[in-house]
Amino acid sequence: MSSQSHKLDGYGLERTHLSSARLDLQHYLVKDILRYNIHPDIPVRDEKDFKIADVGTGTGIWVIDVNRQLSTASIDGFDISADQFPPKEWLPSNVSLGTFDALLPIPDELIEKYDIIHVRIFVAVVKNEDPTPILKNLISMLKPGGYVQWTEFNPHSERVTSARPELKKTALEQVQGIINPHMHCNWVARLSQLFTQQGLTDVHTFYHPVSPEMQVAATRVIFMARHEINLKAQADPKSPLGGAEFSKLNAEAFEELNQGVALVITPEVTVGRKRV
Repeated sequence: MSSQSHKLDGYGLERTHLSSARLDLQHYLVKDILRYNIHPDIPVRDEKDFKIADVGTGTGIWVIDVNRQLSTASIDGFDISADQFPPKEWLPSNVSLGTFDALLPIPDELIEKYDIIHVRIFVAVVKNEDPTPILKNLISMLKPGGYVQWTEFNPHSERVTSARPELKKTALEQVQGIINPHMHCNWVARLSQLFTQQGLTDVHTFYHPVSPEMQVAATRVIFMARHEINLKAQADPKSPLGGAEFSKLNAEAFEELNQGVALVITPEVTVGRKRV
């Protein structure tokens, strides 16, 4: 994808090799926190006619990892861009990757095709604080009785913590104070309500606090994403998220992290079932 088309699709982060490495690392970090790829309340069958889709698949790492659990089921990954996909020749035979825009009407051949739809960390995708257009599309892809699983990090759960009370955490708190007004994530707290409003049943949200030993690792991944945001914002001289001053503050916050300070955000997994 050209740099111009990258701008046109509205993605808020990068698609460099470092970005792809971050997505892969992020996957295994989230899996470690959740202890699953597919929530254990969702029934699965390792059979060819059991179909799973990952929307916003990025590098395809989730579908590749799920294949290790379900090596016969049909597993598809979709993203607006194929830039971060691995070569199709290296994919397992039951895994495929393709492209579509989750904000636009879903292709007819995908309607009511899947038993499970998985989506994760769409804070850079949702527009105008309203995930409803995306959620409607996801539901349209489900067979009757199928499940949606949506994982997000809720910014309202975030806190800056430290291993010892005397540790300085001023820079990290300042960084959060600059970034948070630009996040537009109030919809995350309403996700289960939106599931119910769209007719899904058996709706539950599961909370997975980050254990102390994983707080530094989780914060490092967040810093990697913030670095991408900073790089993109440098193209806009009016953005408070770009420029040398914000980069310097980020560097100071990273030094605080090395001393034993962390940013803790709880991942939330919302599950709902389409009516039969």
